[in-house]
Amino acid sequence: MSLEQNVKDANSLAKSSFYSLLLYDAARRSKRRNIISFVAEGSFRGNTKYGFIAINEIFRQRGVDCELVWLGGVNDHAAISEMGYNALPWDKTWRAADKALHSKLVVYGNFDWASERSYERQLCVAGARRIYLGHGIPAKHIGYSQIDTRANVFSFAGMAHETLGYTDVISESSELEATYESAFPSADIHHLGSVRNDVFAVKGQLDPRYLYGLSAANYMMVQRAKKLERKIILYAPTYREKAQSLSTFIDNVKLFYDSLSANDDWFVIAKYHPGFRSYASSDTAALYAPHENVMLLGDNEDVQPYLRDTDLLITDYSSIYYDYLLLDRPVIFFQPDRAEYEAARKRNFYKISDNLTIGPVVEEPEKVKLSISEQLTNRELHSVDRQKFARFLHGHGNDGRAGERLADFLIKKLADFPH
Repeated sequence: MSLEQNVKDANSLAKSSFYSLLLYDAARRSKRRNIISFVAEGSFRGNTKYGFIAINEIFRQRGVDCELVWLGGVNDHAAISEMGYNALPWDKTWRAADKALHSKLVVYGNFDWASERSYERQLCVAGARRIYLGHGIPAKHIGYSQIDTRANVFSFAGMAHETLGYTDVISESSELEATYESAFPSADIHHLGSVRNDVFAVKGQLDPRYLYGLSAANYMMVQRAKKLERKIILYAPTYREKAQSLSTFIDNVKLFYDSLSANDDWFVIAKYHPGFRSYASSDTAALYAPHENVMLLGDNEDVQPYLRDTDLLITDYSSIYYDYLLLDRPVIFFQPDRAEYEAARKRNFYKISDNLTIGPVVEEPEKVKLSISEQLTNRELHSVDRQKFARFLHGHGNDGRAGERLADFLIKKLADFPH
């Protein structure tokens, strides 16, 4: 690299640092108002989506004097606004930054590690309470407990800045307190439950507001299959690390799909992790190719309504089944690449399972079909263990009131905020 380029880069860094300090100082001195900002986790899904909808409705019913605003991408902004909610995209007009600068509470659904793409929104919330809703129950080490996996000082600094910045973390159960304390050592842990699981307690059709973030065509196909009394089977594997070779996984999943010969009694859905393609070490096109026996959901589709309609879940090492346990329905663990997966993992699994038999573990793709038939025929086979583990993980069970508890919590934090 030339001396001229080095000087240019140094000047750019110095300028960015100068303006970052100005923004941080402004945020610390900003007069905070009764504003709660919800920061998107990539799209309108997860606990941020359900929390945002629930809090809007509960605050309106109770007459709470507070402005609620969704801060996210341009695509979601338009649709959320059409639903009658307050939404702003992070753009160069600085309107979203201004809301963050004046928010008393900022609610997150995902990590926001420091980078040149996120420093602005992170600096703007200095002085606000930062509340992490997260993904419900983590299966692998998250937050500060990943300290041993940081490759360099920059990665460590970003992780430390993010995870030590949360003031409050919402948990499912007091049984998970040690897990969350290791991940967020600076935060207070509150056992309120995941508001996204409130839809599991809803009887009958879901309110259309909860269906935003889904493909209307896909969702209607599932509803038609249900009316025909077909069994809904959801395959939802997690992502693979960049270091993992995917040949074993891809070959076995293709064989698994091929084994699902036309069956009028089953309707099979595949939902890959939102980060699957971006983390993949090789071409994954074969997994996204159309298959006559499998309906593929979009990467960012909200999976919760589909879980509600699913008769059987197939996953691998994902925590998605933690939520599904609330429904006490069969789970199959299809793990054709466990050796490669464990070798590539940099994050260890949390030891929160007590060796209960939640469902069968299958490695050979040709045996998955047989396992599906067995589990659907005898749905009670692992029910006792599923219910026991659900009680351990979900302190409030399936009561459908996580939104109300979150509303009470936010109202108290607004009232306690220093003036």
